[in-house]
Amino acid sequence: RLKYAETYFARRRVNQQYKEETRRPAPTQEQIFRMAQAGQPARLSPSQVDPVSGKINWPPLLTTDQFSAERAAIDPLFEKLTKEGHLDYQDMLTVRQACENMRKQLVAIIRDVPPRDQMQANTFVNQLEFEARRASS
Repeated sequence: RLKYAETYFARRRVNQQYKEETRRPAPTQEQIFRMAQAGQPARLSPSQVDPVSGKINWPPLLTTDQFSAERAAIDPLFEKLTKEGHLDYQDMLTVRQACENMRKQLVAIIRDVPPRDQMQANTFVNQLEFEARRASS
């Protein structure tokens, strides 16, 4: 039993030393900021949302009748965003809910559409929601 206990604690010490030797230094504030920025969706381009009118140029998959209710909820809010420069909290929640509904519908039709169209639509929805969140802060 004594030999077993000594072996156990020796292995534990070796493991602890290894962990200390291979541990990376903690990230700096600047590195944390860069990682957070890298995880955010890209901003919508002027070809995706007209900067003057706020008219959204929807990807082809999202122009189908299946997504008409969500488009009807989002379109006027992006026009408002362009005119006023911000969205209030309730508007942001409306965009968020519509985007969530779109994502659910995209998952439901994932086997029926080409992967490229699915990815393009999903990325666009994420960008829309990001813009709405950004505009309400």
